[in-house]
Amino acid sequence: MLILPYRQPTVLDVPPAEITLFERLYEQPMTISPDQLENLAGEKQSPPEKTKSTTKPFRKLGAAWRRMLWSLAKIWTRGGFVKLKVKGKGGVYKLDRDGGWALDEGKALDRLVQVKAG
Repeated sequence: MLILPYRQPTVLDVPPAEITLFERLYEQPMTISPDQLENLAGEKQSPPEKTKSTTKPFRKLGAAWRRMLWSLAKIWTRGGFVKLKVKGKGGVYKLDRDGGWALDEGKALDRLVQVKAG
């Protein structure tokens, strides 16, 4: 779909049975055992000094720079999107996994629609 600033996005109202996801929306979170957590805590080095007011603008600039690069990488790699197909409509649509809002982190949508792994 081409998004133009002067046009409203097209809203499709279809039953869940007509939607096919190409991968699951919900991703299982990574779990860390208490032993692994202790090992990570032991390897941690001293934190950088964040109390100096002279370095605060540089820290803020660095954080903004990292957010911008992360966003650009997401655009270029097309990461964070789940492709979906609607029966009776041509083309493949994309659903934003990270920025969008789905019930129960996407578990509900995964249960309602058909997921074709591949």
